[in-house]
Amino acid sequence: MLINTARSSALILLATALATAATPKTHPLLKNSRLQAADHAVAGEVEKIDSKTKTMVIKAEDGTEHTIKYTDKTTVHDLKDATHATDHIAHEGDHVVVRYAGEGEHATATDVEHIGKTSMKTLDGTIQKVDTTSHTIVVKSKDGTLHTYHVADRAMVDTGKKVENFSETSAKKGERVTVHYTQEAGQKVAHLFKHF
Repeated sequence: MLINTARSSALILLATALATAATPKTHPLLKNSRLQAADHAVAGEVEKIDSKTKTMVIKAEDGTEHTIKYTDKTTVHDLKDATHATDHIAHEGDHVVVRYAGEGEHATATDVEHIGKTSMKTLDGTIQKVDTTSHTIVVKSKDGTLHTYHVADRAMVDTGKKVENFSETSAKKGERVTVHYTQEAGQKVAHLFKHF
């Protein structure tokens, strides 16, 4: 009987370990069951910030408006005196890249990359070359022109299923992307790549 109890305990521990290993890791903002596991990213201008409802409206380059919530867990990058959204999310008129979880009224920002007042531009094309040494990427536009972009330190890639930091993503020749970039000191700086 003692052997059966020990065997049963071992099987329960093994089943628990396997179930835990198979469970996908969830972002802290996704613990609310209404939020979906898919990540998204949007680049654009901050049209409005409502500190009472903790929402911001981002106008994307294509003219669509995205209303996104923020929390004390939302991380803010490159804005003086702000590391979390409750410190200060951004200024109206600023350009940002927002990584968020959820859809519609449940869209909640995980990270806000502050770009500043510089307007962002977009280009659709196909990746021709990725140079990890010089931190550049070459994209061929529809008209055949080659465009070289410096990849920003916290550039993101939205695959349509998830969003990753560019450094964690192996961009491959032949992938079709929309590049969201700024012009800085005479060079094009890519902040967001969206697969299409």
